[in-house]
Amino acid sequence: MEYMPNIQELSLSRTTITRRLLKTIAGLPHLTTLRIQNCWLADDVQQKHMQKISSLQLKSINVASHTDGLKFITSLEDTSKINQLFDHINLNTLLHFRTSSHSLSERLSRELGTLPLETLDLLTIDDPTALEAILSRTPSLKSLRILFLSEENSSQIKLDSGVLPLLEEVEVPLFLCKTLIPGRPVSSIRMSIASNEPGLPLMALPEVEAFRKSSRPISRLDVPIHFYLDVPFWKHFPNLKTLAVDVYHPNYSTTGPQYKVQEPDKTQKAINDTTEAWPKHPSVNSLIFKFGHLGWTGRFFDLKKQHEWITALIFPKFPTLRLCSFTEFVQWSYSEIEGSWTANVVPQYDLVVLSFLKSTNMTYVDYGGCFEATLSSAEEARQVIFPYLSAVVRFLSQISDKISRLT
Repeated sequence: MEYMPNIQELSLSRTTITRRLLKTIAGLPHLTTLRIQNCWLADDVQQKHMQKISSLQLKSINVASHTDGLKFITSLEDTSKINQLFDHINLNTLLHFRTSSHSLSERLSRELGTLPLETLDLLTIDDPTALEAILSRTPSLKSLRILFLSEENSSQIKLDSGVLPLLEEVEVPLFLCKTLIPGRPVSSIRMSIASNEPGLPLMALPEVEAFRKSSRPISRLDVPIHFYLDVPFWKHFPNLKTLAVDVYHPNYSTTGPQYKVQEPDKTQKAINDTTEAWPKHPSVNSLIFKFGHLGWTGRFFDLKKQHEWITALIFPKFPTLRLCSFTEFVQWSYSEIEGSWTANVVPQYDLVVLSFLKSTNMTYVDYGGCFEATLSSAEEARQVIFPYLSAVVRFLSQISDKISRLT
């Protein structure tokens, strides 16, 4: 890296951070994004070595352990040595802050003065006073995400009406939504889970009223399916453009409170429940069904079945729909010119889908050549890259031979 001073983004994963590495990182004048995941410090690293990184003018930092897409799975191991490193990160230039480290979250709460953060993404924060301190000093914050939070402690959070004047997107537990949304320009609301709840609490009209107190129309809602089944969204959210319903949810049952939707053969019922819930639906452009780990089963690699769900059940009830998905890795889009629906693999999941398609454990059913296009692209890339790599290896071998003869 010392020979690449123009590096702007750096990711460190499962590696030992040495004194030399810290010196090298500190010498990257253009570095704006730093990601540290499951790393540890070498035994001989001391405070004087860690202090070198305080000169960095970072815009984005991500300290976490494992991620699944944009979702944290587990928190970073809380070792005192690596936490000491975080004390030397300059937080005053950061615009985007994402961490599962309690130490780094606490450090943020202790920072004095106004912070320029626009995005704040925390796995959890236990101290309501700390959260209140952070939010009161981030007037530019537009997006807030907290996956786990204790309702008992957070009931103490009190925010002045002038705090968070630019907040647009929230993904927090329901009880915090009720504090954050009224009077602020929130247009996108997603539900996360309280740490003392097995699932999200029941939601009904009182929650609707809290959401409607936003100073901007709500354009996106990610909610448990029972909320949509109990509340006529078309009446209360006329500006809604994106709707995501969480099917794999403790509060959704098919015959009673103990009968959960946990098997692939329940998916069509969930879709039927959604489409038949009301005589009218909001004029959304995008509809997302979240099936949790059910989305990884073979049923969800049956594109012919998905096309049937969309054309026979969903589109007739949601005629303004242009995007629809049942998994994170395949998205359906509607062409008004051709009057048809087309499936495409989401680019960031190309390798995941490719791995599944080549697996012998499960079968897939294609539609419109979606999966075949992924397989063909992989083969074309193999034919182009392998000869290139072979040429590089030969070139390096020749260089090595020349150096050996010279020495």
